[in-house]
Amino acid sequence: MTLLTKEDILRFLNMLNDELQILNIKAELTLFGGSVMCVAFEARPATRDVDAVFKPKSKVYKIANDKIAPIYGLPHNWLNDAVSRYISYFGEKEAFLNLSNLSIYVPKPEYFLAMKCLTSRIDFSSDIEDIKYLLDFLHISSYEQVTEIFDKFYPKGYTLDEVEEIIQKYLNDKVAGDSNGV
Repeated sequence: MTLLTKEDILRFLNMLNDELQILNIKAELTLFGGSVMCVAFEARPATRDVDAVFKPKSKVYKIANDKIAPIYGLPHNWLNDAVSRYISYFGEKEAFLNLSNLSIYVPKPEYFLAMKCLTSRIDFSSDIEDIKYLLDFLHISSYEQVTEIFDKFYPKGYTLDEVEEIIQKYLNDKVAGDSNGV
């Protein structure tokens, strides 16, 4: 399995921009998943793929799969939009990198935490570590704060059940650790 580092991801996005420039196409891409943790937060060294939403979709896919993947021996889905089914209508993004023909965005931290809580696999340790990182980054100390953030982006009925226990335990352990250190 190929792991992509921050440097790899940025190199591939620059190559994508170069190809878009040759074709005189302007594109937008919003990173999600592990690529945000690598590139924007520098919270982990690598990720398996680049989860993103982008437009124009068919042109970006064609460049990623026909031009970039063969050069570096990347799998066909190294850049994918599987995350699109979890995009919130209320989600907020911020500019990350503006290249000549490619504008790159990342989700705002609160939105990204909500999405991570929704999409994380509890048996996948990097997902859980990402949530813990975002809890610390946002200075969250209670589960109520997490549900308040989550409810801003996803409708009632969506659930945090899968990760609730892990978040509760992490926050409780953190509070207990802080009080022991005083």
